Amino acid sequence: VPDTATPGSSYKVTYKICEKQNGTPCDRAKIKITIAGTARAIEAKDDNFGKVPNTVDYTTTNTVFSTGVDTLEGVPGILSPETDVILHKGAVTRQDGTAVQAGTITMNDNGSITVKQGTPAGRYEYTYRICQKDESTNCSEAKVSFEVVATHIVANDDGIWEIGTLGGLTPSILNNDILNDKVGLTESDVVIEDTAGETPHDPNLKMENDGRITVKSGLAPREEPYSYHYTIKERAAGRELSSAVVRIKVVSFAAADDELSAIKQSAPQTTESVLANDELNGKKYPQPGVNVSFTQGVIKTPTGEVATGFTFNADGTITVPGDAPKGVYTFSYKICKKDAPGTCKTAQGVLKVQTVKAVDDDYSSSPVNTVLEAKTIGNVLDNDWYGDKPAKEALDQITLTTEGPTYEILLKPNGDVVVPQGMPEGTYEITYKLCMSAYANSCDTAKLTVVVFKDKPVVIYNGISANGDGQNDYFHIEGIERYRDNNLKIFNRWGVLVYEKDGYSNTEEPFDGHSNGRATISAGSKLPQGTYYYILEYKDTVGHIQKAQGWLYLKY
Repeated sequence: VPDTATPGSSYKVTYKICEKQNGTPCDRAKIKITIAGTARAIEAKDDNFGKVPNTVDYTTTNTVFSTGVDTLEGVPGILSPETDVILHKGAVTRQDGTAVQAGTITMNDNGSITVKQGTPAGRYEYTYRICQKDESTNCSEAKVSFEVVATHIVANDDGIWEIGTLGGLTPSILNNDILNDKVGLTESDVVIEDTAGETPHDPNLKMENDGRITVKSGLAPREEPYSYHYTIKERAAGRELSSAVVRIKVVSFAAADDELSAIKQSAPQTTESVLANDELNGKKYPQPGVNVSFTQGVIKTPTGEVATGFTFNADGTITVPGDAPKGVYTFSYKICKKDAPGTCKTAQGVLKVQTVKAVDDDYSSSPVNTVLEAKTIGNVLDNDWYGDKPAKEALDQITLTTEGPTYEILLKPNGDVVVPQGMPEGTYEITYKLCMSAYANSCDTAKLTVVVFKDKPVVIYNGISANGDGQNDYFHIEGIERYRDNNLKIFNRWGVLVYEKDGYSNTEEPFDGHSNGRATISAGSKLPQGTYYYILEYKDTVGHIQKAQGWLYLKY
C-alpha cells in the first residue's frame, strides 16, 4: 500500500493461483483493501440561532457549522459537510414538551434550519451529530436552540465580538436581523435606538447609523463583556419593535470579526485586509510570517455553498471576481502567535457585494406654482442608496440620468428637482436612473411625481353642522392649502371677533364652532348656533392680496 494512499479510500487487487507442477488448473479471485482513517479531535458545539419569524417560510443564514463553531483537528475555519464531516440530523423538540408537527421545522444538508410559515411560536431545540468524513465512527453531538416568534421584525443578539485595546469598528448589528423575508438589514430598512429601560452602555461605545459600533481606544480589558442594548423599528411604518443585545470583549490579542464591502462591478476588485483591525501586543495589523501565522478559511455564498472565483489572499485581502452576484458572503480565518503557536484566535466575517438603490419620490402632497419663478421642490437622492450608505454621501461615485420625457423639469447632478417658470398645470411623472459612475451597467431606476397648479379662487362652503357625523363638521375652504399665507376672521352678529387664525387649513384645527379666545369670548367656548360673518384674506402666487367675505351658518 503506497504511503500516499488516502484514508477512507479502497483498492481492489485481482490475483490468480495455479497448480505449481503442471501450471493448470487455475482460478482467479479479488481482494479489497480499505485504508483506515486516523481519528482526529472533533467537537460539535451547541448553537443558538436566536429568533426566527413564523410570518413567512424562513431558512436561517446561520448553520450549525458557522455559529458554534464546530471544530475538526487539522481543518482551519468553518467545517464543510461536503469535504470535512458527515452531518447526521437528529430530532427537533419544543421546550414545553408540545409535539412538533412533522414538516414544520427541518434541518437542511448544509446545517441551516427551515421554519415553515405558521409554525407555533415557542422555544425549540434540534439535535445533530457530526462525524469525521474518513473515519465515520469518530463523532461528536450537539444541539441548536432557537425561538420561533410571531412577528415580521426580529432583532437577534450578537457577539461576543472581540476588539483590541486600541479600539476599532465592529460588524453591523443588523447583519442577522430580519424584516419580513429579508435577512441582513441596512439603514434604509430600520431605525436603531437605545433600548428603553436597559442599563446605559459604556460611553466609549458608539452606535453608528449603519449598525456598526465604534469602540474607542482605551476601553479597559475585562473578563465581563461590555453590553449594548438596542431596538430596531421599521423605517417605513415604525409600528413594531424588536430588541436585542450585542456583547463586546476587549482583549490584548484579538482577531476581530470583520465586515467588508464591495460594489458590484464588471472588473475584479480587492478588499482591505481582514487583519487591519486585529491586534497583537498593543499594535494593529499583525503581520503573517512575522509575528503571526495566518490560515484562511473558505468563502461561502449567501446560501452556504463554496464561493467560486473568490480568492482569500495571503495578506488577508479578498479578491472579488468581476460580476460577483449581489449578496452577503461569509468567511473565517485563524491567526496564531509566532512565538506561541498554540495561542490562536479565530474570526468570522461578512463580505457584502452591493449595488445602488433608487427609491420613488412623490412630491404630489406639496403642489407647486411657478408663475413667477422656477422652484426647487426636493432632492431625489434623499432616500436613495449607494451600497449601504446614503447616495448623497457618494456624489463623486454616482451619475443621474433621466429616461423618457422630462417635460422640461430639470434633474440636477446633485439630485435637486427644479420645476421651470411657467410650467403648465398638471401631474408629471419622470423616470430617472441612478448608476455607479465607474460601472455604467450597475444601475437602478425610480420615478418622481410632481404636481403643478395655477391660481384658482378658493371655494367657501358656508354651512357648518358640527354634530360629529363626519359631514360639514367644520368651516371648509377648498383650495386654501395652496395659499398658506392667509388670515381668517369670524365675527358674531354684533361684530365681536370670536375666531381668528393665520395660516388657516382644513386639516389643522379648522373652525368647528369653538372660539379661540379672541376679544370678549373665552378660549374653548362653544359658540351659539346662528349666523356669523367671515373675512378671509390670502396672498396668491404673484403676491397679490385676495379677499373673500360673507355669511356662514353654524348649527349642531
